[in-house]
Amino acid sequence: MAHERQARQDANASSSSALASTQRAVTKSSANYVNTQWDLVDGLKNKAIKLEDMKPEDLPEEMKKMSPKEQKAYVDKKAKERSEIQKKIQKLNEARKKFIAEEMKKNSKKGDTLGSAAIQAIRKQAERKNFKFAVSSETQKKAN
Repeated sequence: MAHERQARQDANASSSSALASTQRAVTKSSANYVNTQWDLVDGLKNKAIKLEDMKPEDLPEEMKKMSPKEQKAYVDKKAKERSEIQKKIQKLNEARKKFIAEEMKKNSKKGDTLGSAAIQAIRKQAERKNFKFAVSSETQKKAN
């Protein structure tokens, strides 16, 4: 149930926007994101469950025929893979944030910001309605 809800929310984020999908991946890769209720790796890591107490029907299909020793090795391998993926996502997110900050800084120097775009749009609409704007000395400097 909770697992299916997670899958639906992942699909919703993926279909809504790249930003939503990215933010969801970053959040899910953080140390704050834990699912001991339905995630075997998290459950074992946080000692919420014991592998030896699990019923075979509650295990993933690929683990049902494994010996307890093989099961432990399999979960350890998956935990390591997850940790590596989480680190990679966090590293990429840091690079992404740095890139965005640099681009915003560059664009703000050129005046290409959301604020300047909004002002330009408002001015154009106002001019169509015969509004006149006084030109400030700063606006003249930017124009030259």
